[in-house]
Amino acid sequence: MIINGGHFAARYAGLKASAVYYDSKLVKAALRKTILDLEPDMGGGSGGLAGSGTALEFLHTKQLLWPGYYSGADVSHQCVEKEYKREDKYDLFNTDPTDFILRRYLPRVFEALSPLSKLSPIMPTNGAAAFTNTFYQFGAPDVRAVFDVLLWAGQGQGKWRRAMGSLEDEKA
Repeated sequence: MIINGGHFAARYAGLKASAVYYDSKLVKAALRKTILDLEPDMGGGSGGLAGSGTALEFLHTKQLLWPGYYSGADVSHQCVEKEYKREDKYDLFNTDPTDFILRRYLPRVFEALSPLSKLSPIMPTNGAAAFTNTFYQFGAPDVRAVFDVLLWAGQGQGKWRRAMGSLEDEKA
C-alpha cells in the first residue's frame, strides 16, 4: 500500500476535505495517524498535497477548485482542464520555455499573474544593453502588483511547508 497525500488521510482521520488546504497541523496529524494505523509500504510525506489554500487564493488559481474556497468544506478538489498550451504554441515553448512559462502559461493558470502576459520577451537577441532596457516593464503598477502576490503566496506556501515538515524525519 502507498499513502501519498492528505486527502485519504484526512478522510481516514475524520477531517473535512478543506483541512487539506487550510489546517496543516491537523493534516500532518492525520497523515501520522494513517501511517501508524495502516503501516504503508511507501509514502507518508506531504506529497500529493496542493499546499496552502491561502497561497492558492492569492494567486487566483484557475486550474483547481478546492474545498473550503470554491466549493463546500467537505467535497473533493476539482481540476479545471483547459487548453493552456495550444498546439500552435509548441514551437514557442520549445524555443524559449522560460519565456513561454512566464508570459503565456502562468498568466493563463493564475489570474493574479495575468499582467505578465503584457511583458515583451525578457531576453532580447541584441545584447546586454537591450536586455537592461526591458526592465522598465517591471515598473508598471499591475506588473509590480504581481511581485507582491508572488511574495504573499510564497510566504503562505513556505509557512505551510514548515508546518507540515517531513514525516520521514519522524520515522526514525
